[in-house]
Amino acid sequence: EADLGPAPAAWAWLALGAEGRRELVLPTEQDHGLVVADGAEARLGWYEAFAERVTADLEAAGFPPCPPAGGARRNLATVSGWTRRLGDCIDERRPHAAALLFDFRRVAGSLDVAPLELAVDRARRTPAFLRHLARSAVEHAPPGSLALRLRGGGATDLDAQGIAPVVRLARCYGLEVGARPRGTLDRLEAAANAGLLSPVAHEGVAHAYRFLLGLRLRHQLRQVSEGRAPGSEVRLADLSAIERSRLKESLRAIARWQERAAFHYRTDFF
Repeated sequence: EADLGPAPAAWAWLALGAEGRRELVLPTEQDHGLVVADGAEARLGWYEAFAERVTADLEAAGFPPCPPAGGARRNLATVSGWTRRLGDCIDERRPHAAALLFDFRRVAGSLDVAPLELAVDRARRTPAFLRHLARSAVEHAPPGSLALRLRGGGATDLDAQGIAPVVRLARCYGLEVGARPRGTLDRLEAAANAGLLSPVAHEGVAHAYRFLLGLRLRHQLRQVSEGRAPGSEVRLADLSAIERSRLKESLRAIARWQERAAFHYRTDFF
Protein backbone atom coordinates (compact mmCIF):
# COMPACT_ATOMS: atom_id res chain seq x y z
CA GLU A 1 0.00 0.00 0.00
CA ALA A 2 2.87 2.37 0.73
CA ASP A 3 4.16 1.87 -2.82
CA LEU A 4 0.80 1.92 -4.60
CA GLY A 5 -0.78 4.77 -2.67
CA PRO A 6 -3.93 4.68 -0.53
CA ALA A 7 -6.55 2.13 -1.50
CA PRO A 8 -9.57 3.66 -3.28
CA ALA A 9 -11.90 1.86 -0.84
CA ALA A 10 -11.81 -0.66 1.99
CA TRP A 11 -10.65 -4.20 1.17
CA ALA A 12 -10.17 -7.58 2.84
CA TRP A 13 -7.58 -10.21 2.00
CA LEU A 14 -8.99 -13.72 2.36
CA ALA A 15 -7.16 -16.95 3.01
CA LEU A 16 -9.02 -19.80 1.30
CA GLY A 17 -9.09 -23.58 1.55
CA ALA A 18 -6.50 -25.06 3.89
CA GLU A 19 -5.12 -21.59 4.57
CA GLY A 20 -8.55 -20.47 5.68
CA ARG A 21 -8.84 -23.48 7.98
CA ARG A 22 -5.33 -22.90 9.39
CA GLU A 23 -4.41 -26.38 8.17
CA LEU A 24 -1.55 -25.78 5.77
CA VAL A 25 0.61 -28.83 5.08
CA LEU A 26 3.64 -29.80 3.02
CA PRO A 27 3.80 -29.08 0.17
CA THR A 28 1.77 -25.90 0.48
CA GLU A 29 0.52 -23.45 -2.11
CA GLN A 30 -1.19 -20.09 -2.24
CA ASP A 31 -4.99 -20.02 -1.91
CA HIS A 32 -6.33 -16.53 -1.37
CA GLY A 33 -8.73 -13.90 -2.61
CA LEU A 34 -9.37 -10.17 -2.40
CA VAL A 35 -12.70 -8.55 -1.54
CA VAL A 36 -13.32 -4.91 -2.40
CA ALA A 37 -16.05 -2.60 -1.12
CA ASP A 38 -19.01 -2.12 -3.42
CA GLY A 39 -18.74 1.06 -5.44
CA ALA A 40 -15.04 0.66 -6.23
CA GLU A 41 -15.59 -1.12 -9.55
CA ALA A 42 -14.07 1.73 -11.52
CA ARG A 43 -10.82 1.50 -9.56
CA LEU A 44 -10.21 -2.25 -9.72
CA GLY A 45 -6.86 -1.62 -11.40
CA TRP A 46 -5.40 -0.58 -8.04
CA TYR A 47 -6.50 -3.85 -6.48
CA GLU A 48 -5.21 -5.89 -9.42
CA ALA A 49 -1.79 -4.32 -8.92
CA PHE A 50 -2.07 -4.95 -5.18
CA ALA A 51 -2.93 -8.63 -5.70
CA GLU A 52 -0.10 -9.02 -8.18
CA ARG A 53 2.41 -7.49 -5.78
CA VAL A 54 1.40 -9.58 -2.75
CA THR A 55 1.24 -12.79 -4.77
CA ALA A 56 4.65 -12.16 -6.32
CA ASP A 57 6.15 -11.40 -2.91
CA LEU A 58 4.77 -14.67 -1.53
CA GLU A 59 6.26 -16.55 -4.47
CA ALA A 60 9.61 -14.85 -3.82
CA ALA A 61 9.35 -15.93 -0.19
CA GLY A 62 9.09 -19.56 -1.25
CA PHE A 63 5.37 -20.21 -1.54
CA PRO A 64 4.62 -21.98 -4.85
CA PRO A 65 2.58 -20.08 -7.45
CA CYS A 66 -1.16 -20.00 -7.07
CA PRO A 67 -3.22 -22.81 -8.59
CA PRO A 68 -5.32 -21.69 -11.56
CA ALA A 69 -8.40 -20.85 -9.49
CA GLY A 70 -6.88 -20.12 -6.11
CA GLY A 71 -5.11 -16.77 -6.21
CA ALA A 72 -6.17 -13.20 -5.61
CA ARG A 73 -5.16 -12.42 -9.20
CA ARG A 74 -8.32 -14.30 -10.20
CA ASN A 75 -10.34 -14.26 -6.97
CA LEU A 76 -10.82 -10.50 -6.99
CA ALA A 77 -14.32 -9.01 -6.76
CA THR A 78 -16.53 -6.64 -4.84
CA VAL A 79 -18.59 -7.73 -1.86
CA SER A 80 -21.60 -8.15 -4.13
CA GLY A 81 -19.52 -10.17 -6.58
CA TRP A 82 -18.29 -12.48 -3.84
CA THR A 83 -21.76 -13.01 -2.36
CA ARG A 84 -23.09 -13.89 -5.83
CA ARG A 85 -20.24 -16.34 -6.32
CA LEU A 86 -20.96 -18.03 -3.00
CA GLY A 87 -24.67 -18.10 -3.76
CA ASP A 88 -24.07 -19.61 -7.19
CA CYS A 89 -21.97 -22.32 -5.58
CA ILE A 90 -24.99 -23.28 -3.45
CA ASP A 91 -27.63 -22.91 -6.17
CA GLU A 92 -25.60 -24.80 -8.76
CA ARG A 93 -24.60 -27.57 -6.31
CA ARG A 94 -20.84 -27.19 -6.79
CA PRO A 95 -19.13 -29.04 -3.91
CA HIS A 96 -15.62 -28.75 -5.32
CA ALA A 97 -15.83 -24.96 -5.47
CA ALA A 98 -17.20 -24.93 -1.93
CA ALA A 99 -14.08 -26.75 -0.72
CA LEU A 100 -12.07 -23.64 -1.53
CA LEU A 101 -14.47 -20.72 -1.20
CA PHE A 102 -16.46 -21.75 1.87
CA ASP A 103 -13.35 -22.06 4.03
CA PHE A 104 -12.44 -18.37 3.82
CA ARG A 105 -10.85 -16.40 6.65
CA ARG A 106 -10.08 -12.69 6.64
CA VAL A 107 -6.38 -12.16 7.36
CA ALA A 108 -5.92 -8.47 6.53
CA GLY A 109 -7.84 -5.33 5.63
CA SER A 110 -10.64 -3.40 7.31
CA LEU A 111 -13.56 -4.37 5.09
CA ASP A 112 -16.41 -6.10 6.92
CA VAL A 113 -16.99 -9.55 5.39
CA ALA A 114 -20.24 -10.25 7.28
CA PRO A 115 -22.18 -10.34 3.98
CA LEU A 116 -20.00 -13.26 2.88
CA GLU A 117 -20.73 -15.06 6.15
CA LEU A 118 -24.45 -14.58 5.54
CA ALA A 119 -24.08 -15.96 2.02
CA VAL A 120 -22.40 -19.09 3.38
CA ASP A 121 -25.04 -19.45 6.11
CA ARG A 122 -27.65 -20.02 3.40
CA ALA A 123 -26.12 -23.46 2.86
CA ARG A 124 -27.72 -24.72 6.08
CA ARG A 125 -31.14 -23.80 4.66
CA THR A 126 -30.45 -25.58 1.37
CA PRO A 127 -30.62 -29.34 2.05
CA ALA A 128 -30.12 -30.22 -1.62
CA PHE A 129 -26.74 -28.51 -1.61
CA LEU A 130 -25.69 -30.24 1.63
CA ARG A 131 -26.64 -33.59 0.12
CA HIS A 132 -24.44 -32.96 -2.91
CA LEU A 133 -21.65 -31.79 -0.64
CA ALA A 134 -21.98 -34.89 1.53
CA ARG A 135 -22.07 -37.27 -1.43
CA SER A 136 -18.83 -35.76 -2.70
CA ALA A 137 -17.37 -36.23 0.79
CA VAL A 138 -18.21 -39.94 1.07
CA GLU A 139 -17.27 -40.91 -2.49
CA HIS A 140 -13.67 -41.56 -1.44
CA ALA A 141 -13.75 -44.00 1.44
CA PRO A 142 -10.73 -45.28 3.39
CA PRO A 143 -9.47 -48.75 2.48
CA GLY A 144 -10.93 -51.52 4.62
CA SER A 145 -8.93 -53.70 6.98
CA LEU A 146 -9.02 -56.59 4.50
CA ALA A 147 -7.66 -54.38 1.73
CA LEU A 148 -4.83 -53.25 4.00
CA ARG A 149 -3.94 -56.86 4.86
CA LEU A 150 -4.00 -57.91 1.22
CA ARG A 151 -1.96 -54.89 0.25
CA GLY A 152 0.83 -55.97 2.59
CA GLY A 153 3.76 -53.70 1.89
CA GLY A 154 1.79 -51.45 -0.46
CA ALA A 155 1.18 -47.77 0.00
CA THR A 156 -1.70 -45.86 1.58
CA ASP A 157 -2.42 -42.23 0.72
CA LEU A 158 -2.97 -40.62 4.11
CA ASP A 159 -4.44 -37.49 2.57
CA ALA A 160 -6.79 -38.88 -0.07
CA GLN A 161 -7.91 -41.91 1.95
CA GLY A 162 -8.06 -40.45 5.46
CA ILE A 163 -7.49 -36.76 6.04
CA ALA A 164 -9.43 -35.32 3.09
CA PRO A 165 -12.57 -37.38 3.80
CA VAL A 166 -12.67 -35.99 7.35
CA VAL A 167 -12.13 -32.41 6.15
CA ARG A 168 -14.87 -32.69 3.53
CA LEU A 169 -17.44 -34.30 5.79
CA ALA A 170 -16.68 -31.94 8.68
CA ARG A 171 -17.44 -29.08 6.28
CA CYS A 172 -20.93 -30.51 5.68
CA TYR A 173 -21.65 -30.83 9.38
CA GLY A 174 -20.19 -27.42 10.14
CA LEU A 175 -22.36 -25.78 7.48
CA GLU A 176 -25.46 -27.61 8.69
CA VAL A 177 -25.08 -26.35 12.26
CA GLY A 178 -23.98 -22.87 11.18
CA ALA A 179 -20.50 -23.06 12.72
CA ARG A 180 -18.44 -19.94 12.05
CA PRO A 181 -15.01 -21.46 12.84
CA ARG A 182 -13.52 -23.05 9.73
CA GLY A 183 -11.08 -25.52 11.30
CA THR A 184 -11.91 -29.19 10.86
CA LEU A 185 -11.65 -30.00 14.56
CA ASP A 186 -13.75 -26.92 15.38
CA ARG A 187 -16.43 -28.08 12.97
CA LEU A 188 -16.43 -31.56 14.50
CA GLU A 189 -16.85 -30.06 17.96
CA ALA A 190 -19.67 -27.81 16.78
CA ALA A 191 -21.46 -30.80 15.25
CA ALA A 192 -21.04 -32.75 18.49
CA ASN A 193 -22.35 -29.84 20.56
CA ALA A 194 -25.37 -29.62 18.26
CA GLY A 195 -26.09 -33.33 18.70
CA LEU A 196 -25.33 -34.31 15.10
CA LEU A 197 -22.26 -36.28 16.13
CA SER A 198 -22.30 -38.70 19.04
CA PRO A 199 -19.60 -38.34 21.72
CA VAL A 200 -18.11 -41.68 20.68
CA ALA A 201 -18.01 -40.77 16.99
CA HIS A 202 -16.64 -37.32 17.77
CA GLU A 203 -13.83 -38.72 19.87
CA GLY A 204 -12.98 -41.44 17.35
CA VAL A 205 -12.92 -39.19 14.30
CA ALA A 206 -11.08 -36.34 16.04
CA HIS A 207 -8.40 -38.74 17.33
CA ALA A 208 -8.13 -40.33 13.88
CA TYR A 209 -7.71 -36.94 12.24
CA ARG A 210 -4.98 -35.85 14.69
CA PHE A 211 -3.13 -39.13 14.30
CA LEU A 212 -3.20 -39.02 10.50
CA LEU A 213 -1.98 -35.41 10.48
CA GLY A 214 0.90 -36.30 12.78
CA LEU A 215 1.81 -39.43 10.84
CA ARG A 216 1.85 -37.54 7.56
CA LEU A 217 3.99 -34.75 8.99
CA ARG A 218 6.54 -37.20 10.42
CA HIS A 219 6.64 -39.02 7.09
CA GLN A 220 7.10 -35.78 5.14
CA LEU A 221 9.84 -34.51 7.42
CA ARG A 222 11.74 -37.75 6.81
CA GLN A 223 11.31 -37.29 3.09
CA VAL A 224 12.58 -33.71 3.22
CA SER A 225 15.58 -34.75 5.33
CA GLU A 226 16.42 -37.32 2.66
CA GLY A 227 16.18 -34.75 -0.12
CA ARG A 228 12.92 -36.05 -1.49
CA ALA A 229 9.72 -34.16 -2.29
CA PRO A 230 7.18 -34.47 0.52
CA GLY A 231 4.13 -36.58 -0.24
CA SER A 232 1.28 -38.23 1.62
CA GLU A 233 1.71 -41.87 0.53
CA VAL A 234 3.22 -44.17 3.14
CA ARG A 235 4.31 -47.78 2.77
CA LEU A 236 2.72 -49.95 5.44
CA ALA A 237 5.94 -51.93 5.71
CA ASP A 238 7.75 -48.73 6.77
CA LEU A 239 5.45 -48.15 9.74
CA SER A 240 5.94 -49.53 13.21
CA ALA A 241 3.50 -52.13 14.51
CA ILE A 242 1.84 -49.48 16.70
CA GLU A 243 1.53 -47.07 13.77
CA ARG A 244 -0.02 -49.75 11.57
CA SER A 245 -2.50 -50.63 14.29
CA ARG A 246 -3.46 -47.01 14.90
CA LEU A 247 -3.72 -46.38 11.17
CA LYS A 248 -6.20 -49.23 10.73
CA GLU A 249 -8.16 -48.08 13.79
CA SER A 250 -8.28 -44.50 12.46
CA LEU A 251 -9.46 -45.53 9.01
CA ARG A 252 -12.18 -47.72 10.55
CA ALA A 253 -13.45 -44.79 12.63
CA ILE A 254 -13.61 -42.58 9.53
CA ALA A 255 -15.37 -45.28 7.49
CA ARG A 256 -18.01 -45.79 10.21
CA TRP A 257 -18.64 -42.04 10.30
CA GLN A 258 -18.98 -41.92 6.52
CA GLU A 259 -21.61 -44.67 6.66
CA ARG A 260 -23.66 -42.77 9.23
CA ALA A 261 -23.25 -39.52 7.32
CA ALA A 262 -24.39 -41.15 4.06
CA PHE A 263 -27.59 -42.18 5.81
CA HIS A 264 -28.02 -38.78 7.51
CA TYR A 265 -27.71 -36.86 4.25
CA ARG A 266 -29.37 -39.52 2.05
CA THR A 267 -26.48 -39.47 -0.40
CA ASP A 268 -27.90 -42.34 -2.48
CA PHE A 269 -30.01 -39.97 -4.62
CA PHE A 270 -29.83 -39.89 -8.43
